[in-house]
Amino acid sequence: MNIIFNTVCNFKDILDDGDLDIQDISAGKQPEAKIGHFRADHDGRRWQTVYFPCHEDLKTEDMRKEINGVFTEIIKNRFKNPETVTEFCYSNKKARFGEYIYNFYIEHEMCNYCLVFILMHKEYSMYLHIYKKY
Repeated sequence: MNIIFNTVCNFKDILDDGDLDIQDISAGKQPEAKIGHFRADHDGRRWQTVYFPCHEDLKTEDMRKEINGVFTEIIKNRFKNPETVTEFCYSNKKARFGEYIYNFYIEHEMCNYCLVFILMHKEYSMYLHIYKKY
């Protein structure tokens, strides 16, 4: 699966849901286009992952296949361990957001993705937020 990692978000309109403010997001409300997100941490042997659904009713079977393909490509082929994540992040300084956080954006056929790496010891290492394209 061909994935292009961008350091600039070209789908801010999906992320910027006009009805939400920072207190809403802190309270657990999410943009209408958000399908869900994966959270992952590497245990020294493999990625331990958990999926958190949001607006699952948006997801079709074809989207599920795309989402699983994108996530599998990320954790099994592109970033097999924390060292490959760190090397990738340090070579993409434009993705840096804060001291330890790097954001990458992926635009695919049916969904847009926000990939967040946190290079901080004892924190979850990776988040993949998934949004339906409109």
